[in-house]
Amino acid sequence: GERLYMAYNRNHGIDVRIARYHNIFGPYGTYKGGKEKAPAALCRKVAECDNGEIEIWGDGKQTRSFLVDIERRFKNANIQSPRFDAEVIVAFILKVERKNLGLINDISDDQEREIEKLVEKRVRRIPLQHLVGEQGFRYLNLKVGKGVFIPRPETEILVEAVIRYLKEIANERKKVIDFCAGSGAIALAIATECANVDCFAIEKSEEAFSFL
Repeated sequence: GERLYMAYNRNHGIDVRIARYHNIFGPYGTYKGGKEKAPAALCRKVAECDNGEIEIWGDGKQTRSFLVDIERRFKNANIQSPRFDAEVIVAFILKVERKNLGLINDISDDQEREIEKLVEKRVRRIPLQHLVGEQGFRYLNLKVGKGVFIPRPETEILVEAVIRYLKEIANERKKVIDFCAGSGAIALAIATECANVDCFAIEKSEEAFSFL
């Protein structure tokens, strides 16, 4: 869904924003015992407060607090997917998978400085994929950077159609030539998923060729 919205933005100029809700507080959420998530804990403390003050733990450097600040800066810079971009950058510097960010409690000063460098570049609209040097494409994780186009969702649709056709004629051996291959997304995906194909990736640019 998110990729479809972003494709409409690129192709038709429709302004889109992507929001992800991670925490929900309701009658079936944990309310006490120290295991509730942050919104639930905050609601409990406010509900139980009788002196106008509540205690909130943390110095702002915990992973989630840090992400909120980066997300806010990206929103102000009109980044289309501020939360996603923030998570990718932080996970990249911390060398963890994005889904495991919630398991990291603290960020060191050195890591904070490295994150800040990438955040500043992203605010200046440098592509996220160029900052982290990679982009997922079907079952592959491709190297990308200055000099190559970032693989687009529409390219995955094209590759899906080609792979489906090649699998339908699995008894015939075919040659596939990917001209101006760039990151090699098309050729690599087809070669990885089809056994009856000889794939060739051709790239004239020396800058782009380094990513093949």
